[in-house]
Amino acid sequence: MRKGLAQPGGKLPLFDDDGREIPARTIRACIDAGWAEPWFSNPIKPDWLVCKLTPAAVEALSASQKDKKS
Repeated sequence: MRKGLAQPGGKLPLFDDDGREIPARTIRACIDAGWAEPWFSNPIKPDWLVCKLTPAAVEALSASQKDKKS
């Protein structure tokens, strides 16, 4: 989820650093926890969950990064 902080609009990445697709169940777990929300439908790949971070996720991730720097 941290990668979403650096993406335009807080978009969650669909693929990891090695090019593997992020499992849909991982994305759904983030939605269920309130950390992500569906953003828009991809007409080319309708099965992809294009999501963005919620304000609560941005706040939690930002606080987590500040704690690591201390």
